[in-house]
Amino acid sequence: MFASCGDDTEDCSAGLYGDDCENRLQDLYIGTWSGDDCDGDPYSIVISGGDTAEDIVILNGGLEIQGKATSQTMFDIPTQTLTEPVFQLEVTIVGDGTLLEDGTISFTATVTSAFGGGTCTNIMTKQ
Repeated sequence: MFASCGDDTEDCSAGLYGDDCENRLQDLYIGTWSGDDCDGDPYSIVISGGDTAEDIVILNGGLEIQGKATSQTMFDIPTQTLTEPVFQLEVTIVGDGTLLEDGTISFTATVTSAFGGGTCTNIMTKQ
């Protein structure tokens, strides 16, 4: 399939951007990100690339959370139900993230389980 390329992502295939569509959106987010959790404790996630140029995988406490880079500054985490590996507890997660001008990520997730849930926003720095 042929895709024309130009100065913006609207001319590129999904997940690509740049003058010649040479950049993958997922590359903006790949790496280890650290910050404090909502209780003020140190917290890290690892973001790796998924199957396509826009897919990302967020590794968090043994969970592999699927996400999608939707632009050069945003990614989405669609609603998904995963099994927490330690207690074998099903959790449902949904959220999003924004790459801020200072290079940090504002990451918001809502997690629910049979025991309740909550929403948390973290500011994370790439290591």
